[in-house]
Parts: sequence; structure tokens; C-alpha cells
Amino acid sequence: MNGRIGVFVTVALGLLLFSVGAQYLAKLDDEVSPSSVSVRPSGAAVFAELLRKDGYSVRVDRSLSPKVGPGEVAIAFVRPEDDLAYHESNTTSLSVRAQEKVRQAVREGAGAVFLPLSSRYTEAVKRAEASPTPVQRVTDGAKRTLAINPNGTPFLGGESQALYFGQGGQYVGIAPAGKGLIVNFGDGIVATNRLIDNQDNARVLLEAVRIVGGKKSVVFTETTYDAEALGLLETLGPWSQGMMYQILFVIVVAIATLGKRFGLEDIAVRTVRSSRDVADGISDTLRRGRMTGTALGLLLEDQERRTGQKPSAEANNAVNQSRLPEDEALRIARKNL
Repeated sequence: MNGRIGVFVTVALGLLLFSVGAQYLAKLDDEVSPSSVSVRPSGAAVFAELLRKDGYSVRVDRSLSPKVGPGEVAIAFVRPEDDLAYHESNTTSLSVRAQEKVRQAVREGAGAVFLPLSSRYTEAVKRAEASPTPVQRVTDGAKRTLAINPNGTPFLGGESQALYFGQGGQYVGIAPAGKGLIVNFGDGIVATNRLIDNQDNARVLLEAVRIVGGKKSVVFTETTYDAEALGLLETLGPWSQGMMYQILFVIVVAIATLGKRFGLEDIAVRTVRSSRDVADGISDTLRRGRMTGTALGLLLEDQERRTGQKPSAEANNAVNQSRLPEDEALRIARKNL
């Protein structure tokens, strides 16, 4: 009976842990994380891999002052200004500062693709998937279909002009900035893992990167969306994080193996003592105990047992002495043996 109860409790705990883990993972799917290494629905890992397969070298810049060289293309996810999270986030000012660094790099000859991404990602995905949006390229009239929110209308100011437009307005815009170009999408949801392979999203994204970049080099500037001051490990670099994980692993292994042996078992070597060793041990004990009479008595008894010759009266008296000198015992032994 107790065994059945134990199995039931184990199964119940397992189901509880599974449900908690499933809820946690579901919550992660709702969080917006447009990182180039994130495989969540809102991540951009597929976009980064698509660029690599198209021949681009891809790197990530998580610093508060992104470095984008002339000819390189910055992929910058940003929070829309009409998004509630834009005003609630404590790191918005840092993100805006990072965006300005990217624009400064564009003015010096780099390119940039800005992708506004709403914090209400799940709702935005449902709207984009429910009604694909037909758009047309301004330059040659090429028709495309985007899985994008129909209310996306980018505004770049200055000499901004439409690159792709539809009935709902301008969905992809382009504008010169100094020596470089900026492409701004009305909705950056097209570049997330969930929707990049939907409709013509991937094709339009690659076209935008090719237009603004003179080199086959792309930089994901992740602090333009969610900027945080770098900690010590991030400042030192990836090697320090790897070292930290290795140290934690060694500590866990050390704790788990306390009191446990490693390697081959020690072979127990047994020493077999001979009769000579026994005799030496007895004589050493008698010598250290100054038991000269006792030693003489043992010799005389052994002599009597082997030959039948009884010791003399002098020898018997010497055996009973408590402090028999060694010279005297040796003289009596030679006389009787």
C-alpha cells in the first residue's frame, strides 16, 4: 500500500512540475525578445541565419554605443513611440541614445534598417496573420504580399519616400541620411521568427538590406530595443561568462563527489611474518622491558623441553631475580646451554 502511495505522489509531483514548466515557457513566448540569438517567436535568429546564407557576415553589438562601420548595415529593432512599454520602460532613454548612435553611423556612411516592434506581440501576430497585406514597390511596381499589421506607416522625415506602399499607406520607407540610407518598416514583426517565412516577408527584408548596405556585413544593434547597462561579465566579454559557467560546474561536481573515491581501488598488501620475525619481536619486547630473568627462563625451559636437561640451582635462582644484569644472565646461559 505504501509503495502505491509513493508512486502516486511521484507521478503527481511530476505532473505539477510539467505544468509549471509549460506555463513558464508559454509566458516566455509572450515576452518580446528580438535578439539575433533568440529562438522564441519574437526572436530574430531566423533572420540572422537567413542573412548568413545570403553571404553576409553577421555580428551582434550589445553595447550602449553601437559601432557600425561605413558600408555595414545595422539591424535595429526599436519600440514604437505609441507603444505603452515605450513610456513605462526604465531603459527607454538608453535605447534612444543607442538609436542616435546608429543614425550617426548612417550619416558617416553606414546603412540601417529600423524595425519597430510592439510589446503586444501576441495580438500583433494574430492581426498580421489574419489579413495578409498586398503591397507594391515604388521603383518598378513589383507586387509583394506582407504578413504585417495594416496600420504600419513609417515616417522618417526630410526626404523620406515610400519603398513599398499599399492601400493602407506606406509600409516600407527609405530616406537618405548624410552619406548613408535608412530603411524603416512600419512594423518590425515581419523580421521575427514567427512571421519571417510568411508571405514575402523574407524577400522584402533582404531587399531592404541590399539597398542600404555596400558591404556584406550586418550588425544587430540589440540595445536599440532594450538597453541595459552592461555588467562586469558582459564588459569583459563572452570568455568571462564561459569561465563563470565552468567554475559553477566545478563547484557542483566537487559538492556532489564529496567523500567519493576516484580511480582504481587500492590493493591491500598483506605481509606474512616468519618465525624469526616473531622471535625478534619477543626479544625486542623483553629487552625494552628489562626482563632479563624472564628471557633466561624461556631459554632454560626450551632447553629442558628439547634435551630433558634440567637447569642448575644457580640458574633457577637467577630466573627469579627481578633485576638480573645482562652479563650475569649471559654467563649462566652459556654455562647451562
